[in-house]
Amino acid sequence: MCMDMDKLSEYLFDLYIQLPRRFKRLFYASMQDQELQLGLSELKILNELDKIGPCKMSDLSDALVVTMGGLTPHVDKLVEKGLVRRFRDEERDRRLVLVEITDQGQRLLKETKEQFLRTLEHHLEKFTNEEKADIAKAVETLRRTFEF
Repeated sequence: MCMDMDKLSEYLFDLYIQLPRRFKRLFYASMQDQELQLGLSELKILNELDKIGPCKMSDLSDALVVTMGGLTPHVDKLVEKGLVRRFRDEERDRRLVLVEITDQGQRLLKETKEQFLRTLEHHLEKFTNEEKADIAKAVETLRRTFEF
């Protein structure tokens, strides 16, 4: 299938608009059985904290590309649920407050990710192995191109 650049750009734009919504629906469908419900924003926060470790709220907001005002209420909820903790950096600067994912947060993140992946794999079963390989190759090419 050969596509001119205008059509490809338009196709990628449509994909950019539609894909997050579809993944969001898929995510919420996969989470129906979980006791401790997480919102997508909360999951993104847990995932980022798991990747980068303890950090300042400003660093977390930069990493997630959200404002501090938008981030704080979500972190507050995660702290209340025992999934994230705030603490002072006693070693460098006691005035500095850091946030980190707790063990409970890591367990919930792992369970949530595993459940979502099972749901996603169920949807991918309809593709042949060759189609799955093509999808993986295309996603990797896009990832490299846009430096994710």
